[in-house]
Amino acid sequence: MQEMRTFFHAAVVAHLEGAQMLVEDALLQIVLNISSVSSLYDYFTKCP
Repeated sequence: MQEMRTFFHAAVVAHLEGAQMLVEDALLQIVLNISSVSSLYDYFTKCP
């Protein structure tokens, strides 16, 4: 029974770490997209 609980705990921890990596990846992509969009916007607004 104890090793089953340990295995379950390890699986949950691994799942949470994977989900956290996915969330951080998504946030990074969003930040990069926002910064590229704003730099494009600056580029077009500063063009004569």
